[in-house]
Amino acid sequence: PRELKIASYNVFYELAHRNDSKDAATWVDGPTLRHLETLEVDVLVMQEPNETWEAALRATISERFPHCTFHASARHRPGGLGVCAKGPILVVATIESPVDWFPAQRVVVEVAGMQLQILNVPLRPALSGPGRDGDTWQDANLATRSIRKKEIAASLGKLGQGVPTLIVGDFNELTGGDLFQSLSASGFASALEESGEKASTWRWLERPDELNAQIDHLVFRPAE
Repeated sequence: PRELKIASYNVFYELAHRNDSKDAATWVDGPTLRHLETLEVDVLVMQEPNETWEAALRATISERFPHCTFHASARHRPGGLGVCAKGPILVVATIESPVDWFPAQRVVVEVAGMQLQILNVPLRPALSGPGRDGDTWQDANLATRSIRKKEIAASLGKLGQGVPTLIVGDFNELTGGDLFQSLSASGFASALEESGEKASTWRWLERPDELNAQIDHLVFRPAE
């Protein structure tokens, strides 16, 4: 068995603003960037990096992660995606959402003497639809579960077979939803559940009383 370390991080696109400095590292949130610089991992998977985040990251972590690929979403500002790895990135593909939300990113990286397939996802957020502004997050989550299930089903059909695979990122879903039943039926297991990790993965900073939940995930499937 080979030990791999994978990190998934939502950098938040609103924490990036270009200024007059030629130092790209000053264009983004300092604490977030410093934390990313200290991660001792083989692969760093990110959600919401825009072009400003990309410039700052390439200027600061390229020595530790010489292989990076980014996708800046032209339609949805939070839809940026990025993967940086210590080993070569062999395949890069963007998978458009079947429901016209955020795309997903499929990459194959060479790490620890093996190939690893990663699907980087931001699934449809639990946001209320028109005329439903009074919904709680829990209401919106239930109302949009079928959409996330449809998104993940479309992405699963694009994955290559015969290679170890991770699905990582903003699932925007609790483990009790039927999305995880679909993943389990496709051979995926939750790394968080297997490790006994119960901590929250995301907080709504503006309203900490509204949501404090584990909605970012990493699921894996060994080579078939």
